[in-house]
Amino acid sequence: MQRNPYNRELKEKLKIFKKLRENATWEEKELLDASIDIILDILKSKSIKIRNYQDQLLLDYNFLTLYKYLWSLVNDISKITNDDITSIPYPQLNVDNKELIGLVHDFFKNGTTKEIFELFCKLYKERKSLYFLKSQDPTIYANSLYLPYDESFYVQMSRKNEFNDIAILAHEYGHGIHLLSNFSPNLYNNLIVYSEIVSMFFELICSDYYSKIKEFEKSAIVTQFETWDMITENAKNLFQEFSVLSIVDINKFQSEGDLIKNIDSFVNSANQRELSDLLDCRPSEDFIYIIAQSIVIELYMIYLNDSEKAFYLLKKIIDIDLNLPPQVYLSEINKLGINPNQNIDEYNMHLKRELKKIL
Repeated sequence: MQRNPYNRELKEKLKIFKKLRENATWEEKELLDASIDIILDILKSKSIKIRNYQDQLLLDYNFLTLYKYLWSLVNDISKITNDDITSIPYPQLNVDNKELIGLVHDFFKNGTTKEIFELFCKLYKERKSLYFLKSQDPTIYANSLYLPYDESFYVQMSRKNEFNDIAILAHEYGHGIHLLSNFSPNLYNNLIVYSEIVSMFFELICSDYYSKIKEFEKSAIVTQFETWDMITENAKNLFQEFSVLSIVDINKFQSEGDLIKNIDSFVNSANQRELSDLLDCRPSEDFIYIIAQSIVIELYMIYLNDSEKAFYLLKKIIDIDLNLPPQVYLSEINKLGINPNQNIDEYNMHLKRELKKIL
């Protein structure tokens, strides 16, 4: 599969933006520089080489320990069990690409607010920059790219031909809506742990919207539940990794060299099969999605009873200053009356009740 099929267009834009920068105002330069940096990151992106479990644990430690104050949220979700429900495959979706885009359009038009739909339409007009790709790699699904200078938006998707394609495409447009409303590179730097909140809310309410339409009811409800079940399983794996990171942890008087020694010692003494079972699924990659889910749960439970209030709170979240430190950003969400995982059990029971209606 060709990754980032829009690279040729990005190279052309890079030349144009650099030329424009020569005579740009200060405000324009700020947006141009941000757009240039994003393009360069995409064009020069190289995956980090992980040679062994030592490398992986070191990388994960340096990232995950920045957000220790959020680990308890992962633990909360990891405790959810739905062993009484038999796993159901994601329902198939037999529509072509044009019909898929139309279904996403209909959701934003009829299932959100006028303001959100107008933002979606700004992105939707750029749908020539929506690429559907073919890949046999199950880890590749969809991603998106937003350039603030000209407000251009790119999406690439490797369809699974499942109902979830609709929700995932709504998710990607959710990223665009967030960035179109309030852009800062910091959202994908210091605040990356919160970068999936808005997109995951749209993903969830998109499934909810289609669960009310007879043709898609069963598929939408099953997709909601299976996505939640997958998140709870991912949380279990991630919380196990937290236990490992706690074992190799260092104090403020120790160096990275001490950390590396601790990791080497742990890896060499660990049961290799158990270590492989845990780390081969890369639980750390699910961290930002699990944290987002803990917040989206609360917003969704409000949405079920008062959608107008939920969209009001969503707008407040979108408008939070993206230059705040991570813990302060979370406190701003708390000030809105949204406390992560407060209604986690009610959310789980809601999904189970909906599922039992159609089984």
